[in-house]
Amino acid sequence: MKRMQIDRVLGRFGVLLVVALAITTVAVLGVRGQTSRVPPREFDKGMVDQPKSKVQSKTLAFADGRVNRTPPEGTVPWGDNPFAVDGARADDDYSAYDLERMPYMVGEEFVAHGQAIYGRYCALCHGAVGDGEGITTKFGMNQPPTYHSDALRRMTDGEMYQVITEGKGTMGPLAGRLTREDRWAAIAWVRVLQHARNVPLDRIPEAERKKLEETE
Repeated sequence: MKRMQIDRVLGRFGVLLVVALAITTVAVLGVRGQTSRVPPREFDKGMVDQPKSKVQSKTLAFADGRVNRTPPEGTVPWGDNPFAVDGARADDDYSAYDLERMPYMVGEEFVAHGQAIYGRYCALCHGAVGDGEGITTKFGMNQPPTYHSDALRRMTDGEMYQVITEGKGTMGPLAGRLTREDRWAAIAWVRVLQHARNVPLDRIPEAERKKLEETE
């Protein structure tokens, strides 16, 4: 008799235990996926979630309470231009933008190198003679300005170097594809194209001038 009573108690206790476990499971699973403004408790964050201060926020780390800090004098921006060859724009790129003339001796080999660079990277859009009639314009792309306009002839070498380095408008930056020497050489060839289109007649050799007159 006592044995039967014990079995009944254990049976009821087992049922209650199963029901309690089921309710607990449903309760735990039921709250999964819900958002909360309270950050989760982590025993070991490691390097996954590090404390930080957001831009323009306040901090107790500095006396003035500002998170944003002025870089030390002489600091070089790192990663400012992801297209640059070395991953950062060096000082000589910045200073080159203000140059009136390129810092290279322009000789025959240098100009020939610039012609090759121009033909490979520039002529598709700017045209073989720099008139902006590149083949890309035949397929709906924007037509770039002609190098033979007064505005572009007045551009300094440094200004043209900046455009090649950083890009402008729909033209992307080429610093990641062309070395600094490549960029200056391409500018040298552009100057050759500009000079060839605008050279005075009295500076053309007589034999060549006669050929031009015969073709007109």
